[in-house]
Amino acid sequence: MCTYFIQLYKMVCYGYLRVSTDKQIEANFKASILELANARDLGKVFWISETVSGKKDWRNRLLGQKFKEMKEGDTIVMAEFSRISRNFLEGMEFLSECKRNKIKVFSCSGDIPETDDSTSNLLLSMTAWKAQIERENIAYRTKIGLAAAKARGSVLGRKRRMILDFDVNNELKIKEALNKGVKLKCIAIEFKCTTKTLSTFIKKHNLKEKVELK
Repeated sequence: MCTYFIQLYKMVCYGYLRVSTDKQIEANFKASILELANARDLGKVFWISETVSGKKDWRNRLLGQKFKEMKEGDTIVMAEFSRISRNFLEGMEFLSECKRNKIKVFSCSGDIPETDDSTSNLLLSMTAWKAQIERENIAYRTKIGLAAAKARGSVLGRKRRMILDFDVNNELKIKEALNKGVKLKCIAIEFKCTTKTLSTFIKKHNLKEKVELK
């Protein structure tokens, strides 16, 4: 009996948060996990929080690192099954590893069955397959959207850094303006570039030994 209570005391509840950069979504997931943990009297929740794509293998994420520290009787609570992975086989593999190590897994959305029978396993397989289909659909819609934007002539990716071309006339005009004490900001407006770009240009071509950003 004494050994049982010692083992029970050492059981740990982990709340797993795999989220985007949206802090509001993270807060919502966290609240749902705490509510479930309180309802089931799972004790204090230790958080495993990471911002990573569901395409990355769970073993190579923080979740995989922490999983190595888990022991029989521990519990993992997450918002929904797709937090593990949006890959069918990887998601099922994770749950299989939990079952083999006797680690309980709960989902706030209820899409991870708590019973181990043929019907529950079938429903779980359908949930995992649905998560993968959703990931593939997102990737397809993104690809179509990018293609459409490119066809319209939209510039994709990061905005290119403004460049001030070296020209003898530009050099003379900038030198003259600097000698007159004109602020860099005003000169940059004249040459339609940023103050930082102008400053880099001046230093690169030794137009002035010391340039102060104003």
